[in-house]
Amino acid sequence: MDPNVQGRVYDDYALLDWSMGFFPKSDSDLETALQVAAANGSEAIVKLLLENGADPNIQGGYFGTAMQTAASQGSEAIVKLLVVAGTDPDAQGGRYGTALLVAAYRGSEAIVKLLLENGADSNAQGKEYGTVLQVAVFKDSEAIVKLLLEKGADPNVQGGEYGTALQVAALEGSADIVKLLLESGVDPDVQGGYSAVIQAAAVGGSGVVIKLLLESSRGGQFGTALQAASYEGSEAIVKLLLEMGVDPNVPGGYFGTALQAAAYKGLKTIVKLLLEVGADPNVQGGRFGTALQAAAGHDSEAVINLLLEMGADPNVQDARDNALQEDTMALQWQPCVECGRTRTGVNL
Repeated sequence: MDPNVQGRVYDDYALLDWSMGFFPKSDSDLETALQVAAANGSEAIVKLLLENGADPNIQGGYFGTAMQTAASQGSEAIVKLLVVAGTDPDAQGGRYGTALLVAAYRGSEAIVKLLLENGADSNAQGKEYGTVLQVAVFKDSEAIVKLLLEKGADPNVQGGEYGTALQVAALEGSADIVKLLLESGVDPDVQGGYSAVIQAAAVGGSGVVIKLLLESSRGGQFGTALQAASYEGSEAIVKLLLEMGVDPNVPGGYFGTALQAAAYKGLKTIVKLLLEVGADPNVQGGRFGTALQAAAGHDSEAVINLLLEMGADPNVQDARDNALQEDTMALQWQPCVECGRTRTGVNL
């Protein structure tokens, strides 16, 4: 009997750790007996199959290889057996990419260490989260982050939805990991999934992380960070950025200025805060033209009154071509602040 025959698996995935998100996309995924045994955590069966010629590098199923399946279950003993049997630890396939990526996602430090000691690439790229380091940061696994850095993982490598490991840490508000990455030599001003790391931190809302980044940055795009914080209504972060010397009138991004972002959301407290530190209510730019136009387009009566009291000119005309058409389109479009950027290429 051929131990490498692939077949359809329907019920065996009930044995997987569903709480970790490890489940197949469809019941028609093809697997070998070795992969099924690895999913079940059956060390004796895995050993028996390997002794009878089962090929551990055959691709198929939700995870790709038997090693990736074993890593998903936290089965260190089975991963060890597969390493000895000659499984390629960097084989790409399945949902997560490589066995190391799966182990990092699960948070299995022992398996991550085992794979790295047996030649796994510490800079391997996956799909959604990019590098192994980014996965470890996303899962808030400080021990694995430290281990990967010690084994040569490059913290500046870009990939995935979030750009860099530092941007993931900033978004998640993981101050200890941000500090660890900065100490490892990561570039705090690198551009990636978010236009700037400080912008990701502003969306994440961690004052500690923002302070760390401001202290280590050589410049960065603090203006867009202020816009992000203003849009989110993060009063404490807005205050922090202003106290650190960020200019509220710095232009750029989707809204033009932080004041326009806050006016668009009808956030009177933030609008007042920005006006008190010198934000110009008549500055033009961004999608809406002026802060007053942004507020008027969204029926923010309280904000409109405040802007008028602070000198906003109700007669200013938008200097842009087709402004009315653009503003109408804008009402139907919500910027993806949560992911820090838009798929239309607009930086918030």
